[in-house]
Amino acid sequence: MNPPNILLLISDQHRPDFLTINSDIPVRNPHIEKLAARGVNFTQAVCPSPMCGPSRACLASGRSYARAGVPSNQANYPLEQPTFYSILRESGYHVAGAGKFDLHKPEFTWGLDGAHLLEEWGFSEGVDSEGKIDAIRAATGVFPLGYLEFYSQSPGKIGEYARRALVDYPYREQAPSAMPAGPYTAFLAKRGLLDAHVQDIWFRHPYTSTWPSPLPDDAYGDAWIGEQGREMLRNFPDGKPWFLQVNFGGPHDPLDVTQAMHQQWRDVDFAPPVDSTEFDSATHNEIRRNYAAMIEHIDAQAGRYLTLLAERGELENTLVVYAGDHGEMLGDHDLWMKGVPYQPAVGVPLIVSGPGVAQSVTSRALVSLHDLAATCLDYAGIDVPAEMDSRSLKKILTGEATTHRTAVISALQDWEMTFDGRHKFIRYQDGRELLFDLETDPHELTNLAKQKPEICRRLSAEAAANQEEV
Repeated sequence: MNPPNILLLISDQHRPDFLTINSDIPVRNPHIEKLAARGVNFTQAVCPSPMCGPSRACLASGRSYARAGVPSNQANYPLEQPTFYSILRESGYHVAGAGKFDLHKPEFTWGLDGAHLLEEWGFSEGVDSEGKIDAIRAATGVFPLGYLEFYSQSPGKIGEYARRALVDYPYREQAPSAMPAGPYTAFLAKRGLLDAHVQDIWFRHPYTSTWPSPLPDDAYGDAWIGEQGREMLRNFPDGKPWFLQVNFGGPHDPLDVTQAMHQQWRDVDFAPPVDSTEFDSATHNEIRRNYAAMIEHIDAQAGRYLTLLAERGELENTLVVYAGDHGEMLGDHDLWMKGVPYQPAVGVPLIVSGPGVAQSVTSRALVSLHDLAATCLDYAGIDVPAEMDSRSLKKILTGEATTHRTAVISALQDWEMTFDGRHKFIRYQDGRELLFDLETDPHELTNLAKQKPEICRRLSAEAAANQEEV
């Protein structure tokens, strides 16, 4: 039997409850629903680290956060460290990718063609593009005003940086001139849209600025990324299995959506965030409308890929995966973005369908995003390298097993989280400890660490054993 093709669709900052298959939140994602009906939906999936660069490095390497070599967004992926992409390519796969890989996060070195470092990472072809805010920073050489004002209210180094940058800041009335710095801004410049896009993003608060983007639908970032991947797919060489990873930019902030996307959500109402004291309910509703609109747009892009696979006669022999790199707090606990151990930030959507995959299965198996590395290699018939701690999901997907790990771990710089499917234990480097029972306290409001020290000890030992096993 020929090895399957593999299509990996990755969204950025998609919290797992903003899917109709996971909650009663009024989102719309019919194509992801169809994908789940043809496969397995993992409702307990987490990311190895709730930050773009570290999480994607863990995925690429098949290694945990502690071993992937990218502790923050200020570190590049170590080029001497193999990726599962390179292993696939060396084994005969045509390996392609589109969108933001974030494997050289601190360096804006995509190249106007988006080809920089793709070969070193293991790709046969591809377009590595800018993230939503990195595109503006790289094109202008300056951090946009709306984000500096937002970050200036933050504690720590990022707050200090923003407050210093705002002293004598020269671009309060108008954004500076922009030059293309990557493939997406080059595309916008060619269309005569770059200046308008930069001017629009420049003044946006990451969340409360919910007005429509001036971009037409076909020039919207995720529409462009989706088409880049489909154009490659249409021209893949005959006679070789292929792997394609498409990295969408949404639903990451800022919440810029096109006029059409904005209009389609005017009559939808959302519940407010949990444990929130910021903003009024109307503001939160507008924020969540735009966030849902970006998810619906990505869902439509996924649908176009499924249609193209069917037209090419490849749908039945293609492993199709939809996943997020990490979640989004979206105002819960008065927190935004990611980087924290709460479930909206560390949880990710993860749906897999394809040849031999059981259908319409909802799995509570404890899995991590970086398990996809071993899964792809396993389906390709390739041995998983011993240095990877990624574990193949294949037995779960085929119905041979229902459990995967005894606990999953997520971490970032000064904290580590261990989750056993019910209890979540978080330890900070300064000695603070948190314990939540997600069965009785799904919103993580009550810290049980002092009441249940035996569970803290057990989960701490679980985390240590997990690292020692590798």
